[in-house]
Amino acid sequence: MWLMVAELEDNHATRRPWFSHASFPLQATCDSQGEALGATPLVDDDLAAGRLVKPFDRTLPSDWGYYSVCPKPVAVRLPIINSCNWLIVETRRDETR
Repeated sequence: MWLMVAELEDNHATRRPWFSHASFPLQATCDSQGEALGATPLVDDDLAAGRLVKPFDRTLPSDWGYYSVCPKPVAVRLPIINSCNWLIVETRRDETR
């Protein structure tokens, strides 16, 4: 999908490694093992520190998200409410960067 957004052809679609966790390709990239696509919140620190560079000024919006879940009786407890509110504030703060 990103290649389509970047208007690039995927000539090597079957020649890419697969990793079991999102942090593994990013670490491999930091170790000069190639390039990777990464979710913005996962790469921001590495970009800011200069460990990674963003070679293209293109991004791909995602419908994926994170969800906080718990049993219904627990959802009304103050620590759970405070935790969810904190997550919402932090997420909105990241969106404005």
